[in-house]
Parts: sequence; structure tokens; C-alpha cells
Amino acid sequence: MTQRGRQLGVLTRPARRPARRPAKKAVEPVSAGTDGHPIRVEFGRRWISPKTAARLKPGSVLELDADVDRPVDVYADGRLLARGTPMAIEGKLCVRVDSQGVKNR
Repeated sequence: MTQRGRQLGVLTRPARRPARRPAKKAVEPVSAGTDGHPIRVEFGRRWISPKTAARLKPGSVLELDADVDRPVDVYADGRLLARGTPMAIEGKLCVRVDSQGVKNR
């Protein structure tokens, strides 16, 4: 209790510092580069007939078999490499890798 607090009959304590929160880790995009393996990111699938494909036009919407909040699959050389969460960084579509070395579904 401080001297002023005693005079007023009020318990006072030194101000507490707010708890320090750990700094957020910056997202560091992996450069695509020019060498290496091409990757494919699959948001979902939909099988359509050739007739339906021929009727597609700008503005057509294809419903996929995946939920919006489901992780996307990342393939390299036709093999499932990882699963991740779609996101955008500086206006570019990206995938944050959540799990690696996963087995095919």
C-alpha cells in the first residue's frame, strides 16, 4: 500500500504490466523457383460428362465434392505430399502446410 493509499483508506497496488504475448511468426512463402518438381493443389473433384463440359461458359459454377473448411491436398509427381489450409498473402493464393507425408485417402 502506498502512502497516499493509506491516507485515503484505499488499497493500492502498483500497476501490472500486461502479459507479453509471443510475437506472431511471420509467414515466409516458399519460392516456386524454376527447377524442381511442379506441384498440384486439389481443392476438390467433380466428374462431368463431355456434353456438360461443352456447355461450360464464363460464369458457370462447378460444385466440388469437398467442404469449404476441409484441408486441400498438395501433390508432387502425382503423389500426395501434404495437406494444408488455403490462404492469401499479398493478393496471391497460397497453401499453409498443416501436415506432411500423409497417406492417400
